Amino acid sequence: MTVLLDWLTATPPTWANDQILNWEDHYKRQGEVDMLSFVTREVFESNAFLDMRNVVGQWDHYAGQRWLDAVLKPQYKEGKMRDVFRKYQENPDYYFNGVLQDGISVSSLNGGAWYSDGGGNHRTVLAKFACENIFQQTGEYPMVMGVHKHHYFVAMEAYELFIQMRQFEDKSLHVSVERETRERHESTGLIAINYNVKFHVGDYRFSRSGRAQWLDVAEFVQFAKHVLKTNASLSTSDKIKHHWREFCGDRSSLIYQN
Repeated sequence: MTVLLDWLTATPPTWANDQILNWEDHYKRQGEVDMLSFVTREVFESNAFLDMRNVVGQWDHYAGQRWLDAVLKPQYKEGKMRDVFRKYQENPDYYFNGVLQDGISVSSLNGGAWYSDGGGNHRTVLAKFACENIFQQTGEYPMVMGVHKHHYFVAMEAYELFIQMRQFEDKSLHVSVERETRERHESTGLIAINYNVKFHVGDYRFSRSGRAQWLDVAEFVQFAKHVLKTNASLSTSDKIKHHWREFCGDRSSLIYQN
């Protein structure tokens, strides 16, 4: 047993009983709709500082366990968990002097809490307890130095509406989403990438030839809300607008604006 293990076994902090949340439940890549397609911006930071109080989960290894159980009854690699505690006792400054060198990788969604998801899951568990131990001893909470941060910014409303819109495939409404890089900026320790997310909508409720159009995120949100308001049933106003636009020669643009 190390000194840190002795401490957390005897007097575990209250959050040690919290469940380690699963990144895959938060950033949803599985299933029919991949959240990656709705990412409008990504920011990568190298060798950054991290407040471990804002780390709430990780991918895979210890997700679902309590933080305390991940140390005392690890469901993945017990030997590796013991090893990081032993190494910390030999060199506690490793987490605070920059030598870590991106040895912990974390991600967040829309500026929210952090999840370890690319490397350093065992170090993340250790660091949460180590920082808490230092705080209880000194009254000052230390920042871990040398963390790789990945910020995802997702058009969440569009993502949720897109999922709802897929139920109308049998009502002659077809939606798809595409994403392309718009611009990339790089500086020391920082990379920022912005994307254009666009939606193709085919609306065949009016006629067999249909109306089809590419929409940006804001336009798609407006269109989806218009459709969902009536559960994809055409209103009298929609039908009048359709016929008027056909009369004016517009047989393609979507009908959804007031």
